[in-house]
Amino acid sequence: MKNYLRIVFLIAVGLTAFNRLGSQTLYPSKKIMEVYQLLPANCKIAIEEKKSMCKYSYQGDSLQINFDYNENYLTSAGLQVFNSQDKKHFPPVVYNFVEMFFLKYFLTDDQKAFFAANDENRIKLYMNGSELLYNSFINKPLILDVLINSVNKSSSFKEDMYQFHFNKSNFDLSFSFPANNLLIHSMDKKEADLFLAQSLKYFDPGQKFTPLFDTLNLTKGPNGVFFSNERILHKGVSNQYFLRKADDGYSPIFEKAFYCESLQNEFLVGFADNQKKLNINHQQYGHENDNYALTLKDFLQYFRQDNDTDLYFGIESDDEKMLVASLFIKHKYLNSLTILTVMTNTSDMFYPEATYNCKLYSNIPGDNIKDLFGIYDDNTSDKFFKINSR
Repeated sequence: MKNYLRIVFLIAVGLTAFNRLGSQTLYPSKKIMEVYQLLPANCKIAIEEKKSMCKYSYQGDSLQINFDYNENYLTSAGLQVFNSQDKKHFPPVVYNFVEMFFLKYFLTDDQKAFFAANDENRIKLYMNGSELLYNSFINKPLILDVLINSVNKSSSFKEDMYQFHFNKSNFDLSFSFPANNLLIHSMDKKEADLFLAQSLKYFDPGQKFTPLFDTLNLTKGPNGVFFSNERILHKGVSNQYFLRKADDGYSPIFEKAFYCESLQNEFLVGFADNQKKLNINHQQYGHENDNYALTLKDFLQYFRQDNDTDLYFGIESDDEKMLVASLFIKHKYLNSLTILTVMTNTSDMFYPEATYNCKLYSNIPGDNIKDLFGIYDDNTSDKFFKINSR
């Protein structure tokens, strides 16, 4: 049950910073600020007043522009395209990206730059199968009509590409884009790392923590331990957890005799009464570091909140006194990884208020898991994976 990994992280360089909108509202990226600058005056006032929407008249049509916030940060401004029933398949940020794209499409005057950016980011827009380009004849009122008044909407996610269709009468508007975390969040790497740090520091779960495990398809092992079915991210890294059966049902083990399995349960399943804290050294883009602390429960709850992550765990080293392990958070709809490396004394970890020292690596492209982990020989202890961020 003990697997070994050595982690070598290579983080590249990027530049930007958080900025202010007025005296209160903040924006986390240059791209989001560019959208703000396109807005009419009444919508800018609505943002300063932290309103959720504004109305805008475009070529005789009354449009609704919606806003999303995270604390004081404006995270999205978009043309209302979807209703709540439409937004059931993907994380909210995906729908926000679609709505922000079309808001920019209708408000920007620099269509040449707009379409050049689309081409660079592999974003495609079609009407009845014909791609809309900068030099295409574009009937914007027709596109707006099909978009806003579509009779049928459909969406799909396949091979790390999103496809949205809007249909009205004989018109089909198609919009596709890659599952790229930074693209969808409208941030570059440095902005995204900074925003995650701020989000974790001030995260309020708002609800009671619930351990996540099920008791279907368990395998009984030695010493009365039951194993969950295992899904492998890479050799030595899995989502397996470990349970014991009692009269009142199953519960995740947390026992000194099984300290590796106990640590794995702590990060994959969680415990409702866990008061442990994480001291995080966040390794950010551009060789920047940020240090902050939060509870383990809040950390897990933050990454569970949109139901778009799969969690995996691997032991890097174990000398029966010190454990080094990593939690791999795979953002399945954004094609990215977050990795938390944990260091703990095997005896201290069983104190209810223990603190784990951790390193956090975020917004890692997940295009190729094999490249991420590298290639190593099973017969040696010198196992490693490497991360090349961009």
